[in-house]
Amino acid sequence: MVKQLPLQQSQLDQLIERMEAVQPDPPSFGTPVGCSRATGRKHPVYLGIVKWFVTMHTTSVRKGRQFLMGETHAGPAWYLNSTTDDLTVGSPLIDLDVLDTHKLFTDEGYRYKAVFCDRGKPRAIIQQLRYAIEAGRFGTGGEVDVLHGPFEEVLPPYLDALHGKGLCGVLFVDANGSMSRAMVEMFQTYAYQLRYVDICIWHQANVRRRFNGLHPSATQPGGAWYGAFQKYDYRPLRELLPDLGKRRWLIRKPFNVGNGTAWTMLVGSNWDKLPEWRAGEMYRLDSPMGQAILTECDG
Repeated sequence: MVKQLPLQQSQLDQLIERMEAVQPDPPSFGTPVGCSRATGRKHPVYLGIVKWFVTMHTTSVRKGRQFLMGETHAGPAWYLNSTTDDLTVGSPLIDLDVLDTHKLFTDEGYRYKAVFCDRGKPRAIIQQLRYAIEAGRFGTGGEVDVLHGPFEEVLPPYLDALHGKGLCGVLFVDANGSMSRAMVEMFQTYAYQLRYVDICIWHQANVRRRFNGLHPSATQPGGAWYGAFQKYDYRPLRELLPDLGKRRWLIRKPFNVGNGTAWTMLVGSNWDKLPEWRAGEMYRLDSPMGQAILTECDG
């Protein structure tokens, strides 16, 4: 089972109730997107991670840095659980709920920036997300932008506009468990501007096993895997992670969500004293446990 930290599930339940109260009736964004069992299992873990990042950057904000939280693949504001048909909130609302209730932004007068990118297929995802932020009265502690389009196209201009702001914070990447070549390129291009912005990646722990033993023709033009290999970087993590411009990494102990799928989370930072978060089962990559997890993922 996924380890849940105290009170996380009750906080998610309260957030779901909040969104149930403002859903349009009848729905004006088409049928809510369904989510897999993995999404529902990941969210309690995710809520704890979001809180942890805000706490970790509190000192930097108090010293004058601008806190930024973003998602490259935001997804809908709410889903229908494909197992129970119950409403499930999306990660952008979890982000904003944590930010809007943190003392940095409620009591101390600091303002955050939040940015959510999504390709918008269907476009109703973008409309729904913007509606939910306004109707749910999110963004009270900062400035929120929803960008319609692939992150590799819409996020760079956003970052360019923040040039010289002295950023800290975190960018979340959840691209169906694989790391795109565009993501690697963007973090290389903006390595200096994002040097104090951590990266947090959901990653399918066993993704490389999908193509173990494939005939070479499968990854050549016309092959079944050719498109995927053009879009995603399937190198072993111990080869890929150094290209993302972060000196220190944490890796989460993988958890199973059924159907042979296991997820891990990777956190990259340039903070030399990046602490392990054992309550969240996050270990330094250079620790014995971290190396064991890395070997499992690269197998």
